[in-house]
Parts: sequence; structure tokens; C-alpha cells
Amino acid sequence: MSSSFVVVICHGSYHTPEPYRPFQDALKGAGIESYCPQLPSSDLTKLNVGDLTNPDYDGDIPAGGYPQSSDDLVSINELLQDLIVKGERNVIVIGHSSGGFTATACVIPELQANVRKKCGLSGGIIGIFYACAFLIPVGDSVNGFFQQKDGSSPVVPPYCKFHAHGMNGAASTVEGAKYFFNGLDEAQAKKNESTLTTSPILKTI
Repeated sequence: MSSSFVVVICHGSYHTPEPYRPFQDALKGAGIESYCPQLPSSDLTKLNVGDLTNPDYDGDIPAGGYPQSSDDLVSINELLQDLIVKGERNVIVIGHSSGGFTATACVIPELQANVRKKCGLSGGIIGIFYACAFLIPVGDSVNGFFQQKDGSSPVVPPYCKFHAHGMNGAASTVEGAKYFFNGLDEAQAKKNESTLTTSPILKTI
């Protein structure tokens, strides 16, 4: 029996959909349809890294700059338009890590189920689930949330490192199995680590 709602996952920085597959399989086993699109901010095809099988994170900054949270939001909103406006589906949005910013920003009134119901429309977002997610204050960005407000030197989290362009460029992960997947057995953690990519500083407000 299918569920009365579907799940849309907004993944975190450096991630691909791959580490979320076991979770999606579990949802499927419970009759719950789910979607986890690759978001632009960690999509190697959009980050000018050359050979995708051996990416060069020291390459030139892409023409037009690196994808931002605003670009991730466009991808999620396109999916939500299909599911809600065209499909009249009820949706729970999950935000993981920096995907919490995207999950929050996508829940605009016209896509909320209670607002749509008042307009005589079916479907809509019925909730957000934050999984180890950033809850960014209004008017701040993912990066701004990390940084000191007194102008001190930038904070670089221990799980990432920057490359040729410093904080104007992109960061890749350090010890991904340890910092991102330490609740899994070693083999699965290492497998998931191998799927991590790179992400730029996220400055969308």
C-alpha cells in the first residue's frame, strides 16, 4: 500500500544522492516514495573539476562562479512543482546538514498544504524534518552562520580543506568516513566517503 505522502531529501554539502540510497530503500519498503536529486552545489559536472573520475579541485573557478544554495533551491523547487502543482501530492521535505537551508527556503506559502487547501487545491508540503541540519537565521547564509561576527579569521571546519583559490574556491572533505559516517560500519563508511565531492562557500541569504 502506497503512502499518503512522498519524501523529498535536500542533501548536504559535498554529498551526492548515493549515501541516502539505503534510507530511500527503507522508505520504499514501507511504501513511501522518495526523491533525492543531485544538487548543483556539489555536482562535479558544474564545478569545473576536469576528469570526473579524477577531479582537480585546483582548477579555475567556473565561468559565472560556483553554484550556490540559490541554485540548489531552483532544483528542489522544480521537483516540488512537479509533485505538488502537477501531481497534487503531499510532501515531507527532509533537510540534512547544509540542506537544512534549502529545505527551509523551499517551503514557500504557495506550496504549503494548508495554504493550498484554503484555495481549494490538493497536495502540498505537510512538514519539514531536519536531520543534523543547519537552521540558519533569516538574513544569514550557511557560511555566515559558521563565521565569527567580529571580523576574526575565517573558521575552517576540521572536516574540510580548501584548495588553490582558498575560501573563494571550493572545499573538499577530510576523513569523510570519520566525520560524516562514523555511525556506520567501517566498510560502508569508506564506501560512502568515496562518493563525497566538493562544495563552494555557500553565501546565499
